[in-house]
Amino acid sequence: MYKDLQEIVISNTYTKRDFYHRLGRLSECLEKVFFSELSGNEDSEKLLFCIEYARKLNDPDFASVLQEWGVGVFKGMSANNLYKRLEEAGAVYETLPELYLYVPVPLSDQLIREVGVWCRQEIGERLMIDLSIDERVVGGCALVWNDTYYDLSLRTRFGEQSGLVSKLIKAYE
Repeated sequence: MYKDLQEIVISNTYTKRDFYHRLGRLSECLEKVFFSELSGNEDSEKLLFCIEYARKLNDPDFASVLQEWGVGVFKGMSANNLYKRLEEAGAVYETLPELYLYVPVPLSDQLIREVGVWCRQEIGERLMIDLSIDERVVGGCALVWNDTYYDLSLRTRFGEQSGLVSKLIKAYE
């Protein structure tokens, strides 16, 4: 029994952007594999072809992800069901819980992975992150979870404590 394609894709994909990017790249690779002379090859050869294809496209992240996914992406896959399986994998995104995360600067791939792993351990194992840049959340972040907005930025914390800061300044005058 093989893991469903969508389970393989979300196993190490944490953001909405990465989900759709990786699914699109996978579609390109699988089309080249199943509609070429490679279709009869072993799954390990297909995987090596796709990894090399990702490198030629200058997409080292996708090449690395393919290595993590392994040959499982080809299990139960054929030219006859390719598009149906990809469509099913894409449709699963709409069923996943989504955390909207606002950060002040772009995050590295490694940091996105760390945040994604933490969120799945602490909040929900199939959670996906919709990541956005918002310079106003300096010194922290803001997020929306279960229709509730949380502002965890330094600016907000200072605003909440403005009366206290004024009292401290007046005490030293």
